[in-house]
Amino acid sequence: MQLVIEGVGLPRILLATAAAALTPPFGLHGAFYAVAGYRASGMDGMRPPFEEVLIPPIAPSVARAIAAQIAGQLGMPVAITDLSDRGGLIRAVSGPELRMRSVRDVLRDNPLRQRDHRTPIGLLRPWPR
Repeated sequence: MQLVIEGVGLPRILLATAAAALTPPFGLHGAFYAVAGYRASGMDGMRPPFEEVLIPPIAPSVARAIAAQIAGQLGMPVAITDLSDRGGLIRAVSGPELRMRSVRDVLRDNPLRQRDHRTPIGLLRPWPR
């Protein structure tokens, strides 16, 4: 949490904490990360045996550059995501042929079950109509 406070600032974290405390009775969830921003939601902890490791957030511009580079090497669109059974983010897509909203809609129910199985890579293909 200290890294999040240093990256985002204490006032914003306090505001995010207040939002998280006040919004659940109204059926709203995720207010902390919505207010705190991508730096807070981008902090990622690892699972045993690496639970001491904290992965810092990746800046959106860096994620887009990495996605574009990988897409160029693979010859197909790429999305960088951070998902689990608790939700997640679409960090970047490689270009306009792949829309972030479409990727989010397809992965919304976490079909790869990353929380339990730690699936690092998934392949999404269009379904024939």
